[in-house]
Amino acid sequence: MTWLRLSIVACIMSTCLIGYKAVAQTNNEVYEQTCGAVGDALAVLQQFFEGRWNARRAELDYQAARNYLNYHDIEDDASVYVFQSRFFKDFAVVVARPVNDIMCIVKIDGRLHKEYPPDVLHKILSTEKAI
Repeated sequence: MTWLRLSIVACIMSTCLIGYKAVAQTNNEVYEQTCGAVGDALAVLQQFFEGRWNARRAELDYQAARNYLNYHDIEDDASVYVFQSRFFKDFAVVVARPVNDIMCIVKIDGRLHKEYPPDVLHKILSTEKAI
């Protein structure tokens, strides 16, 4: 009788552990299948920036995003996000576009993000009329 109970408990525990790992792998697989790599998903990079550097994120408005995309010759209809942390003077800029309800990063010069000092980023985002 005790062997039967131990077998049942072992079976339940292994099922729970296997189920837990499958959920975590499913998220990574979704990012990998959608964006090409797990690290190419905006949610993953944002989680890293927020967890490691306590960064804040802001999405640029339409005109500022167009200026940034034009500056880098990106014709993609994408969103542009700026991350700022008190640990760094520079801003990190990330371009991402939706793919099947997941925001995937558009690499610029082979990088997931670009860093700019405040004055340089201001010049890129501003229109000549606004300066």
